[in-house]
Amino acid sequence: MGRTRRTTGLGRTRTTVRAFGVALVIAMLAVLVIGSSPGIADRASADSSRRTPTAKPARSRTNDARATTVSPAVAPAVSHDAFVDTLTADVGGRTRRWTLVAPASTNPSVDLVVVLHGVGGSGTDMRHFGFDDLARTSGVAVAYPDAADGMWNDGRPGVDPPASGAGWADDIAFFRALVASSGTRMGRTVRSVGVVGFSNGAMMAARAGCDMADLVSVVAAVDGSAGENFESRCRPALPVSVALVATQGDPVVPFVGGQVAAWQGRARGRVAGVDATMRFWLANNRCAPIRDLGLAATAPLVARLQADGCDDARQVVRLAIDAAQHEWVRTAGFDTTAAVWSFVHQQLPRPLNFDIVATQFG
Repeated sequence: MGRTRRTTGLGRTRTTVRAFGVALVIAMLAVLVIGSSPGIADRASADSSRRTPTAKPARSRTNDARATTVSPAVAPAVSHDAFVDTLTADVGGRTRRWTLVAPASTNPSVDLVVVLHGVGGSGTDMRHFGFDDLARTSGVAVAYPDAADGMWNDGRPGVDPPASGAGWADDIAFFRALVASSGTRMGRTVRSVGVVGFSNGAMMAARAGCDMADLVSVVAAVDGSAGENFESRCRPALPVSVALVATQGDPVVPFVGGQVAAWQGRARGRVAGVDATMRFWLANNRCAPIRDLGLAATAPLVARLQADGCDDARQVVRLAIDAAQHEWVRTAGFDTTAAVWSFVHQQLPRPLNFDIVATQFG
């Protein structure tokens, strides 16, 4: 029996050793196979990278410090309230002032119309002509600046300088500052600029068209044209739409050009005629031939000329009013404000919403 027990124990021992040896061999072979099989780790890594997106969504941290995937957010439209404000800017050692009337809107950009008074007037005077309501319903901002010493530096030859002795102000620099500061105050991009003017303001508007066409897309001159021989120095950077509205019997600023009537005993220089001014803009804008639209059946009568097909989709019009006064005509038959606004509002945008002022102020 003792031999039998020893035989049985030895058999178990041998069986255990053999089993252990087989297991060890299998384990070693497995290590060798895994270690020597090319591409397995690479394939695993590649599979992992295929499962991982190359572009990850933005992440935000919650209060419990866990990362949470969020969708890209669309910024809400910013609401801009309507307001009327008086603004100032220091330009050339002078403090310049204007009233800004801004519309309510969620649009990040806005068009701006600058309305210029005549000699001895003020921006406040021009607010009485009704532009505020028209601009508000159109979503357009309006600025009413004051001239230094009551006189715009429109470039006419033969004008007596301001009586103050301060010399001529740099009104072009002022207008550029006005556009920039108005955009900042509104917190919006000024897209296009129009300039409307009466008398001295009309001729300043014409100068702005010459010197600021990078900003100004449209000009409307009422009872004023441009300084005599302005053609020799007017070099607009871009085509500009122009409306000339004038009374044919104007006793102050001659329709056909020449000497302007004195103001408070001071010489007011010489101007180009309305038709000569129109011819310059027709050539500058490379317009199609003028169309004679005939007399409008209004009181007073208005002779209408218009040229289309200009470069940059610009337009040039002339409205000659059968009247003998120097004034902003507003009658039941013809309203200068309505006529000017219709033209300016239509011509403010350039084709394809081309931004003249490619700057976000503020």
